[in-house]
Order: sequence, then structure tokens, then C-alpha cells
Amino acid sequence: MAIAPLALGVAATSLTVAAVDRVSKSLARPGVANEGLGEQGVAEAAEGTTTRRLVVLGASGGSGVAVVEAALERNYHVVAFARDQQRLNRELGHLMGHASLEVALGEISDLTALLSAMQGAQAVICTVGPRPETAPGPLAPAIQILVEACRKCQIERLIVQGCALASAPGEWWGLLTPARLARAVVRWQNSSKAIDDAEAVMK
Repeated sequence: MAIAPLALGVAATSLTVAAVDRVSKSLARPGVANEGLGEQGVAEAAEGTTTRRLVVLGASGGSGVAVVEAALERNYHVVAFARDQQRLNRELGHLMGHASLEVALGEISDLTALLSAMQGAQAVICTVGPRPETAPGPLAPAIQILVEACRKCQIERLIVQGCALASAPGEWWGLLTPARLARAVVRWQNSSKAIDDAEAVMK
């Protein structure tokens, strides 16, 4: 006979969770990221210049390599900024010999290195992230230096890649959405610092 109360308890709990989840999803809202980048893109930022110069920070990572390759295909002059020359050589491969590719080595916390790489650029794309993911995030401590470098070089377009599971300021997710569950796995089970780093940058 104890099964009946237990079943009722489970059913009541399930209904409550479902109801709360439904309400939470209806209240979910985007944060500041919903405002987007505006109508003027990198190409428009470079309009009127003879050479479209783009700096890619973290060029030796997976995202960085993809951005470098795409930019070269679109006839940008690309400055590939990375810490390790050997890793950059390995990851970019045949692109290292491209006539429109320039290499700059340094840390994103090094203002002098950033200023040297950014001279004459119209835009900066930052794909830097923790490596390995369990390491402290490198971007949050350096974001103010990065912004300062852009201002000194009069660069109006700075694009920073963040973790897809990071929550933008003002954003509120549903209670039991797949994204929230995935976030919990990445953040706690995998001990990833990528989410914390991205959220600290946005704040």
C-alpha cells in the first residue's frame, strides 16, 4: 500500500517541476548580447582604406585558425597573434606562406606587444581561451589591457569570442533547459573555466 503514496508524491513532484519549468521558460529573456554588433560590420569599418587589416588574437587555436583562414579568403591582411611560434606554424600549416599573413608573437596581457600588432588595423577578433579548459581563464584579467590597446590604436571594432554556454549580463535562462544542463556538466563535471572567463569579460 506504500506504493500508492510514493507514486502520488513522484507525480506531484513531476507536475510541480514541469509547471515551474514552463513558467521559467516564459520568463526567460536575452541579455545585452541580443543587441548584436550593429549594422556596420568589419568590412564597413575598413571601408575607404586601401588595405583591410585584421588582427586575430589566439590565432593558433581551433577558432583562431578558422578565422584566419576565412579572413585570408576574403582578402584581408591578417595579423596572426599567438604565444607560441611552433604551435602557430603547426596549426596554420600551408597558410604560413600566404602573402597577406603576418605573424606577431606575445601575450594578450602585454600592452606593448598588442600595440605593435594592432598598428593600422581596422578590427580585432579575439579567440583566446583557457588551455587546457581547466586552467584559469586568460582573457578576463587582460580585457582592460586589450581595450586600452584598441583605443590607443583607434580601433573601433573589437570582437571577442565567448563560450556558447556563458550567460550575458541581464540574461536569464529557463530552469531546466538543455543549455542549462549542458552548462552544469561543462562547468562542474569537466571543471572548465571557459564559462567563468567569458562571463567575467562580459561583466
